[in-house]
Amino acid sequence: YSEVPLGVIHQLHMNTKKEPFNHPDIRRAVHLAIDRHVIIEKAMDGLGIPCAILDPDLFGDYALPMEEVLQMPGCRRDKTEDLAEAKRLVAKHYPDGVDIVLSVRSLPTYLDHAPLVMPQLKKIGIRAKMKTWESAAGFAAWARGDFTVIGSQATAMTFMDPSAPFTLIFTTESPRNYGRLPLPQLDELYEKSLRELDEQKRIAIFHEYQRRILRGDTPAVTYGWSRTAMFVAKKIKDWTRGPTVYDNTSFTNVWLDQ
Repeated sequence: YSEVPLGVIHQLHMNTKKEPFNHPDIRRAVHLAIDRHVIIEKAMDGLGIPCAILDPDLFGDYALPMEEVLQMPGCRRDKTEDLAEAKRLVAKHYPDGVDIVLSVRSLPTYLDHAPLVMPQLKKIGIRAKMKTWESAAGFAAWARGDFTVIGSQATAMTFMDPSAPFTLIFTTESPRNYGRLPLPQLDELYEKSLRELDEQKRIAIFHEYQRRILRGDTPAVTYGWSRTAMFVAKKIKDWTRGPTVYDNTSFTNVWLDQ
């Protein structure tokens, strides 16, 4: 038995072309209000790394140290200051609060996350009703921008370079920049990270990239990276766990010692 990383990041996505998430203040308020620790503990059986943009178990020194991550607004366990600031930001634009539709694809993971997220948003004056989509229809809706906020969406890494989640999510042209927000400062760091050959300099670039995401304005709020409990019988031979969920579906060379 072991607890192993899956290479899967879970996030909320805000559509910056629609009210209320066209306001940077509201996007920041959501980042501050979400309690990642509760989501990990209650919806993921405690198996996860909260708030991290890079999973330290997968990306090593390229990941911002968790000691730093968990002291940041929105990521720290004590939500007192974060909730007060989030309420202020929402009230600045919507003194009576605001109603939204929170969309999820109709899959167990997302249906577990949404009921935890909705009361957290309500605390700061964002009242959400949940809308569920059949899986393929949901993906089509996300692609055409037919949503206000995606309550939960997982993204599995397809390769394990530290640039992977940034390629997929955190540039202007990323396929999962569902919120459609231009990210020129992050684009610049992304291009630098691809060109830099010195490892220590590249680590420094990725650390700055993660800090800007957590401290700045992006349409995606990261819940965390998931883990799973894995059991492998001793009689299974020649099977090696790969670093992504896509690496563990072929059993060509596996045999049973019996």
